[in-house]
Amino acid sequence: MPYKSAFSKKISTLRKWAKKTHSLTVVFDTGQADRYLPEERMIVINDNQKDEHKCYALLHELGHHRNRERRTGDYRKRFNLLSKAEQTGRPIRSHAYRIQFIEEEIKAWRNGEKIAEMLDLQIDKEKYDNYGSRWVMSYIDWASNRQWNHDTL
Repeated sequence: MPYKSAFSKKISTLRKWAKKTHSLTVVFDTGQADRYLPEERMIVINDNQKDEHKCYALLHELGHHRNRERRTGDYRKRFNLLSKAEQTGRPIRSHAYRIQFIEEEIKAWRNGEKIAEMLDLQIDKEKYDNYGSRWVMSYIDWASNRQWNHDTL
């Protein structure tokens, strides 16, 4: 089957690996935000972006899954405030929560890079880092807002 781009082949590889190795379903949906849904064992990727960004977003969302894997450490201990917020369904109004949120996001980007290396997917590290940094900076902007009426992004 021909691929429309080098990135579409990488996306296909990642999608198959996620399903086979982690029982994760990857869904591409127009207009949806990229996100990892751990309870549903699903990753949603916005289909309204170029293949390169879809690939980077998928690596990042797989990185979130890796943050929660038992073999990579105990998520509830390492990200205790995030875990508590997920259990209650509400963000915690503290700077510590916001910093932990950023920490988990950065770790997910690094994990995505490790997954690409493990699967021998050649990605442009500088482009990947720049793409991820734009997202991380948006979280930093949110976290630095001193008003609590911006509890979510």
